[in-house]
Amino acid sequence: MLKAPRATALRSLRWVHLELTHQLQGELQLDAPMMLGALFRSVWGLALHQRSPQAFEPLFGPHAEAYRPWWWSPPDVGQDTRLPAGSLLVSRLSLQDTAWPHLGAGLDALADFGLHGLGPERVPAELRQVRLLGPDGAAPLRQGAQNAHWDALEVWQSALREAAEWGPSESMRVWARTPLRLKDQGAPLQHAPSLQTWVLRCMGRVQMLLPQGAGALMAPPDKQAWLERCDGVTAQGVTLWQQSLSRYSARQQHTMQIGGLCGSWSYPARGRAAWPWLKLAEHLQLGGKTTLGFGAVRVLGAVQAGMS
Repeated sequence: MLKAPRATALRSLRWVHLELTHQLQGELQLDAPMMLGALFRSVWGLALHQRSPQAFEPLFGPHAEAYRPWWWSPPDVGQDTRLPAGSLLVSRLSLQDTAWPHLGAGLDALADFGLHGLGPERVPAELRQVRLLGPDGAAPLRQGAQNAHWDALEVWQSALREAAEWGPSESMRVWARTPLRLKDQGAPLQHAPSLQTWVLRCMGRVQMLLPQGAGALMAPPDKQAWLERCDGVTAQGVTLWQQSLSRYSARQQHTMQIGGLCGSWSYPARGRAAWPWLKLAEHLQLGGKTTLGFGAVRVLGAVQAGMS
């Protein structure tokens, strides 16, 4: 019998989703599709460092290199590389509870997108709206703060209730709308992940984000039971492509090519026990470079056979 992760560990992982709407004040030309996440991260870091070094250190500092208490789901502009003046760029910035004390400085830095601008041309992007995306829906920042926090236990239990209502043949659909950087046996994944790989990587993501002192997410035998249950459940209806972009690394002093898998695929109904792991990944993002906007996925359950 499968055991859920420890409830106390899941409950300790809390975060908020901020929906940000910036408006371009000029035309923005991107070097490659899906560059916005990298641009947003760079400008936010620059502005935050100037605004509040005290807030910059826990969010961007070198000691936080392996673990950052925030992740970014960038604006969905598809494969567009030319964004006209007036375009509204809607993104989602997620802050773990440990980053919440720095919200004020973070918002001031986000407003500075209008000052610093995006891209080589430094196109101003004025912050028009900030909303909290909580369990009860979207709300203005000042009105929604009280009930806006998510926790992993709530997401897990809600997913269990959803899956219990599905028909026997309904599958689960995944859309990787920004590059998904996963590794399998140490090498970058070049195909849609098996359900076992997905669950294993999601376990690692949740464990990494648990606050200090929360302990292990689950006992080793319980983890192994999940991997055995998911063994042999492979992706179906796969449509994938490799998406790459160039990014200059100030630390390494050269331009790096980074990328991952974009597209969609399904897992069959026999893998439905893993639905909570898919829902957690939708909230927390998965794989490498999540602060650049990578690993942003959408998942849909109860998909009828033949749906795309």
